[in-house]
Amino acid sequence: MDRRLDQRSEKTIGRLDTAVDKSQTETRETASSLEAERRAHDKMRAEARESQVMAEEREKRIISQEENLRELRRQMEIAGGKNARLEADLAHANTDELRVLLKQIQNPAQNRRKTTAKKTTTEPNDPE
Repeated sequence: MDRRLDQRSEKTIGRLDTAVDKSQTETRETASSLEAERRAHDKMRAEARESQVMAEEREKRIISQEENLRELRRQMEIAGGKNARLEADLAHANTDELRVLLKQIQNPAQNRRKTTAKKTTTEPNDPE
């Protein structure tokens, strides 16, 4: 009977050893798989942080560009106002100049008298 117990024990021990070996192999494979998933997760987190940094930098550039655009629009408004004032001044100056020319055209006799008077005062008397 001792022998039968020994054989049974050996079979049981053999089955247990096989189960332990199988379990250890599965544990190593699971650990390896878990480590690969950890590395992939770490890589994904690093990429997510990098994407976040890029998004923040992009947002800063957008805000800066919006500020520049507002400033340029403000400067355009100022320049437009100055341009309108200059055009008004030019129109007024042209109007004044046209008025003077129109008066000269409408009063040619007065202009000739003034021109003749200037000539007689500047020219010596002709012995005619």
